[in-house]
Amino acid sequence: IYAYGYIYYLAGGSSDFYKYDVKANIFMPLDSLPVTADDYTVGVYDGSQYIYVLVGTTGEFFRFNESEGWVELSTAPTVKPVGMAYDPDRNVIWVISEGGGLYYYNIASDEWEVVDVQTPYYPRGQGNRLIYYSSFLYHVRADGTREFIIINLSNL
Repeated sequence: IYAYGYIYYLAGGSSDFYKYDVKANIFMPLDSLPVTADDYTVGVYDGSQYIYVLVGTTGEFFRFNESEGWVELSTAPTVKPVGMAYDPDRNVIWVISEGGGLYYYNIASDEWEVVDVQTPYYPRGQGNRLIYYSSFLYHVRADGTREFIIINLSNL
């Protein structure tokens, strides 16, 4: 996750969390995630203050910044996310899960909503492959295919 001019990352299969300074080529350990990250764990930066992390097989959801550390938020209504993206126009975080479910997290109210839209395919495989841009979500299916969907959020 790129934020504050650094690269932040969780070490897979552990709770270790690091910041990498690209210019100085220095790795710095930070406060550990309160739980173990798994293969489906995804994260996103809100562009101003927090990094958000969704633990894939449990739905546990956290936010982080260096002054506050980790804060647990409302548990996600899904597991095995295959994409997560911040939407600055609505101040929400979008999540697409394995199997095609679409959800969003309202940052202001700390609430999750299920979106009544089914993707035209069933996303599979770990990794964060969701991008938000100008009222659209873009997702690459992966798992050996070249399928790509665009979801127009203007009608939701």
